[in-house]
Amino acid sequence: MKKLLYLAAFAALLLPVSCKDQDVQEKTVLPAPKMAEHAKKLILGQNDKSDIQFIELTESGQYLIKFQKPVKSIEGDNCLFNSFSHSGDAYDLNGFGSIMLNGNQLTINESGKPSFTVPVTIENKLPQSDFFTTICRSWKVDMTDISVKVGTSDVGIRKSGCNLEEITQDLVGKGVSVAYTFAGMKVDRITFTSSKTFMVKFSNGMHFVGIYSIKDDGTFGYDFDHVGNDYFNASAHGNISDTDPYKSGQTGKIWLIMSVNMTSGGQSHAGQLKLTLSPIQ
Repeated sequence: MKKLLYLAAFAALLLPVSCKDQDVQEKTVLPAPKMAEHAKKLILGQNDKSDIQFIELTESGQYLIKFQKPVKSIEGDNCLFNSFSHSGDAYDLNGFGSIMLNGNQLTINESGKPSFTVPVTIENKLPQSDFFTTICRSWKVDMTDISVKVGTSDVGIRKSGCNLEEITQDLVGKGVSVAYTFAGMKVDRITFTSSKTFMVKFSNGMHFVGIYSIKDDGTFGYDFDHVGNDYFNASAHGNISDTDPYKSGQTGKIWLIMSVNMTSGGQSHAGQLKLTLSPIQ
């Protein structure tokens, strides 16, 4: 339930200003990150040796391990996220151990535990393009813009970074009913990978890991499932822009844009979120 509320928090409180039609602008095009050639998502088959769901090596040089259930050693979260290094088909996963890939057989050496080998499926990657090469890396949030309807009025907020606790306080101060304070929840980074993984890492160590998709019209999109409980419900969808929706001449950034509907404290709200993102080198 705690993890569900974190997801609801991110889906519902990251709401932004509406976008006007864009003029033709220069698109953001970035070179591939240093570890892009090693990026891969390894999905474990059913086995009785581990509760790991998948291990992903990201373009930015971090690994992501997602477990089937929360792990006590990582404070109830079900993800590990840290840096990796490599030598051939062997990878050292900082804070976990090492793995060795041989065809579709993966040997896992977790520190302090016996090694074992399991079959894996290697997830297909996105087609190569300037757009996906640019998107697939880790990003920090420069700016959060929010626009939400309260009665007949539009409430707008602009904040540096993305601190959910501060955003909640500002929304409540402007008449938006939010049932939770989300203390200490600040977005540390957002990561997109060529295996279609979308991850949000919070500064308190919690993670949200989801999947994004390529829509029928060819645009890049993602969806949060409808989440919540008796006190809080939210759903959201959106896309990524590689051109500046503010028309301010910014380059080298991307913009994550999300439409959100939420019910909290007996009130329903609809709005938009826009995050301005810069690459983490």
